[in-house]
Amino acid sequence: SDVDALKNARIELKNQIKVDYDNGTKGALDVVWDTDQYDANKPGIHSFIGTPVLVDGVTNKDDLRATFVIELEEKSVVAVENPLGITVKYGTAIDDLELPETLAVSYNDTTTGTEGVIWTSSTNNPELEGTYDFTGELVLAQDIINPDQLFALIKVTVGPKPLKIVSIQQDAVSVAFGTAFVDALPLLTKTVNTSYDNGTTGILNVLWEEGE
Repeated sequence: SDVDALKNARIELKNQIKVDYDNGTKGALDVVWDTDQYDANKPGIHSFIGTPVLVDGVTNKDDLRATFVIELEEKSVVAVENPLGITVKYGTAIDDLELPETLAVSYNDTTTGTEGVIWTSSTNNPELEGTYDFTGELVLAQDIINPDQLFALIKVTVGPKPLKIVSIQQDAVSVAFGTAFVDALPLLTKTVNTSYDNGTTGILNVLWEEGE
């Protein structure tokens, strides 16, 4: 209703108005406000006409009315909630980042909602381990403004570069001629020593397959 819309806009019309009588006294009367023309989505000046509710012994021969004027501001963003950061694999392209498509925001009328967002970063390097800041520019719905140019931030952490095996320590066992592969398998090592491209070494489990 119009009254509910006014309350949502933090505007509450008074239930009574003060009046002056022709005998020099003052009083208060209940009032009925005309809110039919009020549009909560239309910024600007809005005037409301109030008709006093007469009581016994009171007349309003001149049909006097009360007037209440408000200026409705444009709906604007006053706060933006930053989303939680994400961690991605080394080498993940910017187009493959699963960044939020909308942001939670607060408006100047005390309501909350979501708005679209475009993410950019001037420092992101998918091939360098580290944490990078992305800036989110709001993509606003119609009739919403962002006078303070608010934006969001999200941190994207690029994981370490995968190690590349450069060598594997070779091993050999001796078995009798004609030994079947399945019989020789228990004699084969379960792990191998490896060297990586960053100069470190390690141990990996190994899965043996029968050759031709």
